[in-house]
Amino acid sequence: MKRMNSTKKIVTSLAAIAVFAILAAPSPSPAMNMQNMQSGGNNSMMNMQNMRSGGNNNAMSSMQMQGNAVMLPGSTVAGITAMGHLKDIRSAMQKRNMPQTHHFMIMLTDAKTGKPVDKGAAALKITDPTGATGKPIKLMAMTGGFGSDVTLDKPGAYTFTVGTRLADGKKRSFTFHYTLR
Repeated sequence: MKRMNSTKKIVTSLAAIAVFAILAAPSPSPAMNMQNMQSGGNNSMMNMQNMRSGGNNNAMSSMQMQGNAVMLPGSTVAGITAMGHLKDIRSAMQKRNMPQTHHFMIMLTDAKTGKPVDKGAAALKITDPTGATGKPIKLMAMTGGFGSDVTLDKPGAYTFTVGTRLADGKKRSFTFHYTLR
């Protein structure tokens, strides 16, 4: 059983790397890709079901993905496993005179079945390096998760706290940490 869980974690990690390699690859219009992600468009990049295993990734630290995306360590709360992702979108947003610097996404799975959980609501609170916590940001439901563009404008340690109320009616909270250099 341990070997199967270990294999599941490795397969999930490799799938995540493959998806983020695609996300990090140059494209004609990063903003269009981002809009497609946010609108839940039919985009093979967003087929996050391939990344899901339902395994607990607590042992995994923030992992630099190819390009400008990172996978944040996951956790399991009340039968739901969460995996956070942060993609640097600064250059695409600067071209459009927009202040957002990163796209934050959380993908949720049923810990027992590994099936995606993307029905319900989610909101994000960001604590910046000074210790100030911003107002909640509603996360948009996307294929395979919830996400929003955010502004990380100071170097240092950030805490991302995501509160959810999913289709089962239960409230859950997931916390992720990231240090912006």
